[in-house]
Amino acid sequence: MCGHGMAVTSTVDNCVSRIGLEWILPIKALYAENANPTTSLLALEGVKCLAGSNPIIVNTLLDPYARTAVQYRAFLSDFCFGSVGIALHHKLWDTLDRSFNLPHSETHTTILSRISTYNAPSIPKIMKRRPEVLSESNRDAIHGLNVLLRKLDVKRGLADFGFKGDDIDKAADFAVKSSYYNPWKIERGAIRELIGRAYVGKDVRADF
Repeated sequence: MCGHGMAVTSTVDNCVSRIGLEWILPIKALYAENANPTTSLLALEGVKCLAGSNPIIVNTLLDPYARTAVQYRAFLSDFCFGSVGIALHHKLWDTLDRSFNLPHSETHTTILSRISTYNAPSIPKIMKRRPEVLSESNRDAIHGLNVLLRKLDVKRGLADFGFKGDDIDKAADFAVKSSYYNPWKIERGAIRELIGRAYVGKDVRADF
């Protein structure tokens, strides 16, 4: 059984539903250390096709268009992931997933939606382009992101997956323990605030 009532009865169905929860992953390729025009174009296309198809597949799992779009996004995302480096998103996801045994796909969705806004000050051109691929954005990428997450009806709070409030400080310490690339400066206080808001799971804001 998968989230929001999506029953899965085969390996294929499980793959489709899991990819659906990770719809936002191509975004991280837009601010990777060695991003290039090709990977950025494919990343935007990946977000666009999933933003259009995921609300459909949530309600109609067998819709052929939605299933095809999900697989197409999987190809685009994997291509981008294999072509560029990773940054704060994967470090923080790895911390939460491995250290606190949180679910893989759901943690990706919860964390990446906030890290993209955390990095926003360093990627103004990318932030201007995101509304183009998010329906109902009203030219505001963050608004479009929140609209889409509500349509998908996915849980967005780390508390929903068993993460404890007492572990917020520990997770922040783990996340800043070693140096790694990120387009925006990594500060423990800001990271702790990000994790704290992800713990509650309210709408994403401009200040993550």
